[in-house]
Amino acid sequence: MNRPVRPVATEEPRRSGGHSTIGRGVEIEGEIRGKEELTVEGKVQGKINIDNAVTVGQTGEVNAEILAEVVTVMGKVKGDITARGKVILKPTAVVIGNITCPSFVVNEGAAFDGNISMDSKPAEAPAVRPPGKPPEPTPEPSSHEDKQGNHRK
Repeated sequence: MNRPVRPVATEEPRRSGGHSTIGRGVEIEGEIRGKEELTVEGKVQGKINIDNAVTVGQTGEVNAEILAEVVTVMGKVKGDITARGKVILKPTAVVIGNITCPSFVVNEGAAFDGNISMDSKPAEAPAVRPPGKPPEPTPEPSSHEDKQGNHRK
């Protein structure tokens, strides 16, 4: 009996159901905003603001500021990159501009001319106490207050 063959997922699941590509023959000037993953194989000038992953392919040329969750560069970027997650420069990447991100991966062969700021995640998450470290002591009540905060004479 023959069973149907099911494909096996070989890549990470996407954050959203969509994916957009700017093809090799496409040139865009202006601001690009969205929630889908974006791959740039053509030319973009202006600003890219994506609430997901941005990939600049090997034929991609971006002269723009990029703000995204994760930015992967295989082509050329001239402009600042800010990622809430990670920036990855592949061996064919050429980046001229500043990078701000909590995680940075650069592969041998990539070219980078700029400054990097390894900002951590936003401070909204509660601080985690290292194992074995006792909790901070609470201040003793003043001589005019008892432990419940009631004033004494």
